[in-house]
Order: sequence, then C-alpha cells, then structure tokens
Amino acid sequence: MTDRASRELLWGQVPVGQALLLLSCMLRDLDLEDAPEAEIEARWAAQLPGEAASRARAAIAGGRRLLPPQLLLVAFKEALVACPPGPARDDLSNLDVVLQAVFSIADELGQVRDGGEPRWGGLKATLAAELLANQYFNATAHPAPLMARSQVTWREGWSSAVGEKERIRAGGQPAELFAEATGCALDAFLGVATHLWVQAYMHKYLHFPPEFFGRLGIDPVAIDLFLDATSVSLADLQQQVAQQTPATEQPWEFNALRRRPIVRLPDGSVQVIRVGFVLERAFGQVPEFDVADHLRRIDGGTDQRVKGGREEAFRSCLNSQFEYSIGELLRRIFPASGHFKRLYSENDMWHAWTKAKGRKPSVCDWVVDCGDVWICLDANNRRLSQRVVR
Repeated sequence: MTDRASRELLWGQVPVGQALLLLSCMLRDLDLEDAPEAEIEARWAAQLPGEAASRARAAIAGGRRLLPPQLLLVAFKEALVACPPGPARDDLSNLDVVLQAVFSIADELGQVRDGGEPRWGGLKATLAAELLANQYFNATAHPAPLMARSQVTWREGWSSAVGEKERIRAGGQPAELFAEATGCALDAFLGVATHLWVQAYMHKYLHFPPEFFGRLGIDPVAIDLFLDATSVSLADLQQQVAQQTPATEQPWEFNALRRRPIVRLPDGSVQVIRVGFVLERAFGQVPEFDVADHLRRIDGGTDQRVKGGREEAFRSCLNSQFEYSIGELLRRIFPASGHFKRLYSENDMWHAWTKAKGRKPSVCDWVVDCGDVWICLDANNRRLSQRVVR
C-alpha cells in the first residue's frame, strides 16, 4: 500500500511529459490491440521491479484487472497536477514509478467509505450514478460504428423524418452547420482525426512534432482549425485540472479530456491523450456540442438555450434524425410485415390507441413482439448526466 503522501513523492520523480506519454501508451494498447486485456496488462506490469511483477502477474492470472482505462485516466489527471515540468523521453524510464502511483490510486479508490450514503445494487449511489452517466466506462470507442454514425448524422443530410420548419429554422444541412460552427470543412476535420488514429494503430505513435501535420496533404488552415477545436496547451490543462475537485474524490469526470483530447506541449509538439477520445471528438457526439454552442451564441443565449432559436431547432433535428436511424436499423433486423409483423412504431401505437378527441397517448418509440415477451425501445440522443440518472 502506498498512501497519498507517498504517492505525491512518486509523481515528483517523473517529468510531466514522461508521465503523460506512459499513461497514454497504456491506454493506446488497451484500446487498439487485439490481444486479450489480461495479456496487455501483464506485459506492462512485467516492468515492475522484483517481486512486485510476480504479484501483479498472479493477480492478473486470477482474473483481476490492474490497468482499466478509467483508472489510467484518473492517474492522468493526478499526474498533470503532481508531476514536475519536463519533456517526454520516448522510452520506458520511470514506468515502475508510474505503475506504483497508479496502483496506489486504485487502492485509495477501492477503500469503502460508508458515510451513511444510500446504495444502488450494492454500490454507493454516487458511484452507481457515475457508472451510468459515463459512456464507454472501461471500454473503448471503435472506429467503424463511429464512422457510420458520422455518415448518418453529418454527411447524408436531414432525413425525411426531420420537419421542414425545423430544418429551415436550424439554418442548413448538418455538414453546412458543422462548417459554420468550426470554420472547417467536415471531411478535412475528419481526415486529420483519421490520420492520428492510423498512426496510433499502425505505428503506435501518439507524440507528434509540428512538422507532422504539414505532411498530411490537408489544407493547413483546416489543420489549425482542427487543433484549435480539439487541443489544449499543457499549462491550460494543468490549470483546469487543478481547479477541479481532487481526482480521487470525484474520479470519473473526464469531460475536459473528451472535449480536447490532444495536449500541446511547450516544445511545439502534441501528445494524444487517448486515441479513442480523438475518434469520439471527430466522429462521435462531441461535434454536435460544437454546433449547438455556436448556434446558442448566435441566438444570444449564455448557459441556457433560447426558446425558438436555431440551437433548439438543431437539437430537435438531431433527435428526429437519430430516431429515424434507429428505426431504419430495427426495420432491417425485423423486416417482416402483415401477419408476421413484429416491429411496431410510435405511429402504429398512436393509431391503435388514440384517445378521445384525438389525443395521443404517451408511448415509447418502438416495440418488438417476441411472443410471450415484448421489448420496448426508446431512442435517446443525449448522454445521461449524473443529475438525470439520480
């Protein structure tokens, strides 16, 4: 066991650039390699000194996870605050120290503190709410489904399910709104993110000198706009993390890292925090927030959306588009019709159960007839916040 005071001394031995590089490399291997997680973790734990490596291998063989991604992200936040200045060395030096600090955080997070807090299914309510609210908890974002979602959301234009009035009020097709909000063409933005993912997947690169971006064959203005939207300077990120609640008291809050998953280092190079976050930043839901924030500023709003404004219309269009795409997926899975029909939409249920004076009942989006069991599905295009979960 290494207590917090001793852990701070450990972090004090590692330059911040080296600590970030080692933690990012562990995340990269867990996210991208096809090998079993236990094999990957054992390979990293083998760098521990002496008996510690044997104990780590035994724990992994017994089914324990020693380096889950969420734990490494908690360590990433702590290293930003606790490590002294200094660049990465592009080697495995200080890895044993970083691993000892990571395991110390795991010990601290694993201690049961009752405090009279209510429990959900045996877990403290705050932890249970964080688990539900944190998408991809201890999992990785895979490129294929994210790219498919990006195609449906941004490239194909609004579907027939999106109302014409809402389209007009939003002010354009999805790709047009993306370009308006970011100043960058959609394909160029996605192209830079794809290059970073390919370099990590094919060559294990996460640390890039400035000249790398000049060789991509993408408009330099678009590259600058991409980096403006997805990166943060090391000093600014350290300041943001230092102002937050200590990592071990509110551990699973990673919005700052998701929104800007690339760190600009003092020497002009950049470090990818987690390649899965880069994919999410470009192909996932995060660009929707870029557009929504931009439209809110145009509407004149601050922390709240303006009723009747472009942001409200854009979010309404997104919700309709998302429901339509889920409906198309379900129709491909359950294509039967007539007497063999199994999938029923919201409109089908409204038609069957319309109340007096034409009032529509409150129903879910789809149901699937599975014989003695009916599956009810409701499409939600919003990540659940901890407040909503509670």
